[in-house]
Amino acid sequence: MGVNIGYRLNDKSTIGLGAAYKLGMGSIQKIRFSTEGIGLRSFIDWKLVNAKGKIFSNFYLSGGYERNYYPGLRN
Repeated sequence: MGVNIGYRLNDKSTIGLGAAYKLGMGSIQKIRFSTEGIGLRSFIDWKLVNAKGKIFSNFYLSGGYERNYYPGLRN
């Protein structure tokens, strides 16, 4: 499960942050909920406009960074 929130800098650029929660459900024989990890992420989306071509008139450049923590892997 995750959620992201972004802020539009202008008509072409958006930056944002997000968080994720990883839920473990065990096995079919024994259902057990556990925390498998959490994650933080950031992203940027940038629209590159090319007015000359009609087929490829809009290009988008996206990038991001994500960091995950898995406390459940130690057990």
